[in-house]
Amino acid sequence: MGGFDWGAIWYAAPYMAKGALVTIEISACAMVLATVIGLIMGLISASDLTVLKVVVRVYVYFIRGTPALVLSTKASLKACSRLPRIMFCESFACSPIPAPPQ
Repeated sequence: MGGFDWGAIWYAAPYMAKGALVTIEISACAMVLATVIGLIMGLISASDLTVLKVVVRVYVYFIRGTPALVLSTKASLKACSRLPRIMFCESFACSPIPAPPQ
């Protein structure tokens, strides 16, 4: 009565570990990309290129004034609508975990 099925946990553990690894890989790539973009924007802000400085300031003003949840939701919806469905579905999130053998 009320026993917990640890078999389901052990069955799903490799899938959860794979998902955690994918999350870490995506996070590392995002940090590198953000660092490069930030460095470029910082160099533009410190330069004498007036038109590009205005573009950077408008971009920073928009990003600072918008909540992160709104930005991430909008970006993910926009990206998902433009990418082919088969791009990520074979390797991770889209494919469901198969049922454990009985």
